Amino acid sequence: MLMITSWEPPPLSPPAPGPGELHLWWFGLDDADAVDEARLTPDERVRAERLRDQTSRRHFSAARNRLRQILGRYLSTPPESLVFRYGAQGKPALDPRHPALEFNLSHAAGAGMLVVANGAIGVDIEPLQPRKNSRAIARRVFDERIYARIANLPQPEFDVQFIHHWTHFEARSKCGGGGVFRPLAERMNALNFTPAPGWIGAVASRDPLPEATRWKTYHL
Repeated sequence: MLMITSWEPPPLSPPAPGPGELHLWWFGLDDADAVDEARLTPDERVRAERLRDQTSRRHFSAARNRLRQILGRYLSTPPESLVFRYGAQGKPALDPRHPALEFNLSHAAGAGMLVVANGAIGVDIEPLQPRKNSRAIARRVFDERIYARIANLPQPEFDVQFIHHWTHFEARSKCGGGGVFRPLAERMNALNFTPAPGWIGAVASRDPLPEATRWKTYHL
């Protein structure tokens, strides 16, 4: 599995990824400057309020704020002026009035990651922690061959393999714009990576994924 060992300070105005390039942004959601609700739209605030607890609401708002900050850097546009449209399963994309820029956002357990690429892309990150009902979920969503390989593993090993395959599966689903419990309609190229100790991530693309030497990794 690819291990990312270096995260660089980001430029103020990064150039958009070209063909065969990929940018990853890693950020915390509990930083003092992570939440600026003035940048969020009314519908984003409503979505945050629907979440079940204060921490989830804060992390959702922080992730959307970071998304706006980062895309605003690429587009030299105030973060609060960005307009998004949403696919049938809720995947966000920039409104056509903005320059084309492909991206995908994931956040979990107080951390977030944004991937920016030249074509359709998906990303998922998860902490290496036991997941409730993981065996039932694996039986439902994983390919039969994958489930057969991991079904009888001892629980600690199963937990690691579950997160490995779950991130891979979810990144592919997000790239295609579908939900994780919907069958994948097309083949995707996907790769797992370790963004930090205790975490597993995955990126997915319809096109061949760039070589790791063509990845830019930024820490905000």
